[in-house]
Amino acid sequence: MFGRRNTLLFCYTTGLLFGIVTAFSSNVWMYLILRFCIATVLRGTGLSCFVLATELVAPSKRIFVGNVMWILFAPGYTVLAGSAKLIPDWRILQLVLALPYIPLLIITYFFVPESPRWLINQKRSEDAEKVLRKMAKVNKRIISDDFMERAFNTNEFNHSRKLKGTLKEVIRSRVFLMLLINMCFNWAVQSLVFYGLSLSTSSLGIDPYISFIVSGAIEIPAYLSCMFVAEWLGRKGATFGTMLLGGVCCCVTPLIRVVLGRVVIAMAGKFFITMSFSIVYTWGTELLPTALRSSGIGLFATSSRIGGIVAPLILILEEVWPSLPVLIFGSFSIAAGCLCLLLPETKGKPLPSTTRETKSLYRKIDSGESKGEKGGTSEDEKKKIDSGESKGEKGGTSEDEKKYAPL
Repeated sequence: MFGRRNTLLFCYTTGLLFGIVTAFSSNVWMYLILRFCIATVLRGTGLSCFVLATELVAPSKRIFVGNVMWILFAPGYTVLAGSAKLIPDWRILQLVLALPYIPLLIITYFFVPESPRWLINQKRSEDAEKVLRKMAKVNKRIISDDFMERAFNTNEFNHSRKLKGTLKEVIRSRVFLMLLINMCFNWAVQSLVFYGLSLSTSSLGIDPYISFIVSGAIEIPAYLSCMFVAEWLGRKGATFGTMLLGGVCCCVTPLIRVVLGRVVIAMAGKFFITMSFSIVYTWGTELLPTALRSSGIGLFATSSRIGGIVAPLILILEEVWPSLPVLIFGSFSIAAGCLCLLLPETKGKPLPSTTRETKSLYRKIDSGESKGEKGGTSEDEKKKIDSGESKGEKGGTSEDEKKYAPL
């Protein structure tokens, strides 16, 4: 409704205000409410950044761009532990944590463009053209008027009136309903295991600040490895493999009696679950059409927050049996990894513009190819339609060109 850029500006502004006011909380209820508001704004910031970044690049660059964002999350994770150690006064610490919003707000306002995909979807072709030409100028590329005409003749432009960006229009579809349920469960489990392992580091028998720093530092190699694994095995194979290995590590941890060995296995589980968490962000983005992408990712993120809320409650079960929480984390991770095999592969494919294109990903699973399906459109036909060949134009436009990759 408001666009990716405007959402970012709103989240940065309100995040700064909430962060400053929180430092002057007069009671615990005021503090809890303001922290809740900060968390809400923070999720909007992360999701808007991710969606905007993935919509600006070609299919082959999405994993790289997404992981660069999460790599920067890990240093922030470790710096937080160091800051808490050095700044014992929580009010001063809260003010320090609010300061980064200021440069982010300035940089976004002056340098970050709106997503051309979103502008096209909103029938704002003139604004989209300005953004595309500015991007081309910065990258020292030339865009022809013919290219612009073909870009605005895509399904994304022609079908934008039919898609209002609400999930109400797709839950009646069995394909979309199963996709949403599967991804919501997957994201919830990812968050459950991720935060469960992060919060349980203090029970590993080492200094809580050190364990928190180690838990954050292990994410850096995880995100770096993810770039290669997701391209090598695909989104589906990488998610299945990492969730399976993460679950196995969780289930094995109680069997280790040596403290150092238990720490190593637990951190290995955190390593694999971090990889899978990063992959599903990109995978979820690639499964949804443009008009539903932001709201769909928001739904997935809401599910993941539910998993994060449940994580500390499961840790309480340590009082019943010390090994029970980690076994629950491992079991859910393995189950979610197996269920993700029901989702279609999206590696190397252009982002779907319409609900029909998303459904075609499922049809390829059933038939092994999209060609000749009843009610469907083959890849060759779609290329001809989108490139203008059906109108007798000479040559064509590749999928990457059509999706602004040359810029």
